Amino acid sequence: MRWFDSGGIPAVAAEYLGNTETVAINNYLPRELQLAVYTQRVRRFQHVLIASATNGQEYQLEALDFKNETELSEYISRLDSRVPHWRTVIDRLSQDPDKKKKYPNNCR
Repeated sequence: MRWFDSGGIPAVAAEYLGNTETVAINNYLPRELQLAVYTQRVRRFQHVLIASATNGQEYQLEALDFKNETELSEYISRLDSRVPHWRTVIDRLSQDPDKKKKYPNNCR
């Protein structure tokens, strides 16, 4: 439960159980539960990316798959409190100077 309450942080389960992260994950956390938590974390991250990429656009509501403006406004409000820099995530990723080193000119 501590692992689940922490949002899936392996170190929390390991500390509580007095084991290494590997032992805690492999022996005490059902694979299905791990998958569910990690899938949720990925979806949240993807939503932040989509929100950032569509910020201020007419199609943001549709891109984020909300039913109405109220749902979108509530989501944006939650994002503002949870991830204050969400609006600039896409800009930061696209301006990363290390990105050019990792991906030569035509390999992006």
